[in-house]
Formats: sequence, structure tokens, C-alpha cells
Amino acid sequence: MAGARIASAFEKVKYELPVFCVMLALAVPQITDFSSQAYSTLLALDYRVGFAPRIFMGSLLSLFTDFRGRREINIFYVVMFLLTFLLVAWLAGRLIRSAEAEMKNTMIALVALFLALPYTAAFLYPQAYPPDRFLVLFSILGLLVLGKPYCRWLLPLFLFAALATHHMFLFAYMPVFVVLLLYTLFRDGPRVKNILFCLVNIVAAALLSAYFYLFNGLKGISLEQLYAFAQARTDLPVDTSDTSIFKGYFFLKPSMVFEYNTELGPGVQNILDNELTAAVFLLPILVFFIFLWLGAMKKSGSRLERAVFLLCLLSPLARIPLFFVNTEVFRGRMAVLLVQFFLLFYLIYDKNAAVKAALEKITALLKNKPLPALLAVGYYAAAFSTYTFSDKWTEFFTRLFR
Repeated sequence: MAGARIASAFEKVKYELPVFCVMLALAVPQITDFSSQAYSTLLALDYRVGFAPRIFMGSLLSLFTDFRGRREINIFYVVMFLLTFLLVAWLAGRLIRSAEAEMKNTMIALVALFLALPYTAAFLYPQAYPPDRFLVLFSILGLLVLGKPYCRWLLPLFLFAALATHHMFLFAYMPVFVVLLLYTLFRDGPRVKNILFCLVNIVAAALLSAYFYLFNGLKGISLEQLYAFAQARTDLPVDTSDTSIFKGYFFLKPSMVFEYNTELGPGVQNILDNELTAAVFLLPILVFFIFLWLGAMKKSGSRLERAVFLLCLLSPLARIPLFFVNTEVFRGRMAVLLVQFFLLFYLIYDKNAAVKAALEKITALLKNKPLPALLAVGYYAAAFSTYTFSDKWTEFFTRLFR
């Protein structure tokens, strides 16, 4: 009897539990003090200093505590990670269960691939910058409500939260929503309420992005007062040097970002060299998505639907403006693959016939000729040789094997 109950309980979480355990196992050996990251000091700021970019999460945290010290920030991040892991595990289970019998193994493989690729799995772990984790989390929540007729008007709230966290969201993750808004408009028909829903989300995101990208510095508060505000609300060291992120984020003109990228900072050539290296590393999985979207275009019988798939194919190009309006362009690489997976998972869950047919064709090809897939798995598995462990774990292994 007890064994039957255990078996019944496991049946309900047989997909979710392994996914959650894998995420947890990969997260444990990494950094244990989240407050050590430079961006953590931004959590000491909130909208009392002014409506500025990048301080939404600090304002959100201020609803629970006015003091955001090391202990509070670590608790916040641990809770956020666990909730994210649970959400991703739950959604992975829903994706697998929703797949038809002949597609179930394919969906399991895609979920496993998503969790295994360094660029897609990066947002789940402490090594990624805090804003990236929040952007992905808000994107997932936005995709979740987009497919729910009675919840979809919550989407503007999640878009606002993402853009207010970091406005690079516009070029990094907003493409997935633009494509899917157009897709739902095509699928449900150009009714007034559907057109209004699309316009509200796209226009609101565009206006808010324009405000943040053209943000010309805080008014009514000096840099010294901003330092004092942060120091009064955290026990973390607040950088007050000439290169402080407080000065760079809240008191420099927008044109300085372009000047930094082209002249003062890494330079255009270095940025392009790094991007080329990343593109070579991502080539196998990018080839997969190129074949997928081209295949879906061939299988589609509608011109509008083919246009949607063409946008899916071209969505990585939306990141190009980040080279001129953001100083940390490398962080957009993660978004390139995440957007591709989000589009694929959403369309498969929506039972899109053209995408399903294209995926079945690729799956059949790899079953008959598995060598390319095995080589790609080995290729990306090698990336984990560069896996970074926290100082405490490194010290532990050093003593263990000394």
C-alpha cells in the first residue's frame, strides 16, 4: 500500500522532480554569498531617489524591508532562486505532459538540451548577473500569462517590471513577445480587442524603453546624496570612486554609452572579435534553429504564418542595437538562445502544426543519423570543463585531494 502511494506520488512529479534536482545540483557548487556581486548594491536604491532605470528590484525589495544588507540580500536571492527553479521545473513538466505520445521523447530531449547548454542554463545560476536572472524570470511569467485569456492583461505589468529592471530587455527579450503577439493576432483573428492588446503592449514597451534609454540623470539629488542614501540602507561597501556604477548609471548622458563602446571602452574590434568567438561556439544549436524555422516556413500554408516564422528566424538580429546603447553587450548572448527556445516551446505547446512537422522531420533525421547530435552533445559538454566553483568548494576539494 505504501509503495503504491509512493509510486502514485512520483508519477505526479516524475518530470518535474528530476529537472528541479538537476538545477539545484548545478547551483550548489557556485557562489554562496550573492551580496558579493557589484550589482547587489543597487538593491539599496528605490524610487524615492527618482524614477530611474535599474532600480525596480530594489524598490520591490523595499516593500519588505527598508534595510537591504548582506543578510537580507542573500535571503532574497535564495528565495528567488528556489522559486525560479520550481517555476521552471513545473513548466518543463507541463511541456512534456502536453506533448503527444510520438513527440514526448523529443520534448524531453529539448528540455534536457535547454538545461544543459551553458548559455540557456546560465540564468538559473548565481554566476549570471542579477539583472539577467530577473529579466528571464519576468519573461517566463509574461509568456505564462500571454497564453491565458483571463490573465493576459497582466502582460504589460511584467513588461514594465522587466524594462524597469534593465532596459536592455527591449532588444534582448522583447522580440519573443513581439513575435508571439503577432502570432496570436494571426491565430485568433484581427478583432478589435486583439489588435488593442497588441498595440497596448508594444507601444507601452516602446515608450518606457525610450524614457530609460534617453534617461539624462537623476534630478533633485546629487551623487553624494545618492551615496548617502545607499549607505544608510545597506552594510555592503558602496563604491564611491570615479568609475562607480552609481555615477555611470544615474548621472551620465545617454551619448556616453555610445562613446564608451566605440572609443573609451573595449572598442568595436574587440566587441566583434568576442561576438565571433561566441557565434562559433553556438553554431551547432543555431544551425538547428535555422533548419527548424526554415522547415516550419515550408510546412506552413499561410503567408502570415510564414512571416511569423521568418521573424523567429531573424529574432537574434534584434540584439544588434545593444552594441551601441549598452556597455555590457556580452550579456545579450544568453538572450539569443533563450528567445529561440521560448519561441519553440510556446509554439509546440500551442500545437502549431507547421513547427511540429518541422521538428518531427529533424528528429527523424537525427534518429537515422545520430552522429551529428552526439558530436553536438560532446561539444557542449566540454564547456562544463570551464565551470566555476565558489571559493569554499574550491578550498574543500583542494584539501580533499591534497
